[in-house]
Amino acid sequence: MLKIKTYLVSRICLLLFGLGIGTHQMWQAIQLHQLGAFLCGVGIFGFGVHWFLQPLILGKREGAERLVYENAKLGSAGLRKTVESAATGALLLGMLLRYAFHL
Repeated sequence: MLKIKTYLVSRICLLLFGLGIGTHQMWQAIQLHQLGAFLCGVGIFGFGVHWFLQPLILGKREGAERLVYENAKLGSAGLRKTVESAATGALLLGMLLRYAFHL
């Protein structure tokens, strides 16, 4: 439980940011029948979950702060990498379908 308390405000803000924008994008895509926009929303949604598991902290981390950051990651490395890869794939595929093929 201590891990989740580290960077808790950052985790919650990034999760809400990703889920809010992703959900809004998916909702609009469903209304307009756009597959590419829907996949972009799924990708952003996935990044919100990824940022919750591994907080996005800007700036240089040195010494003890680096150790705190490394210990703040939730879940296994495989889970985080899978979520990140799926989100990236969905976002890129959605952008390709949306802007190159207008789907």
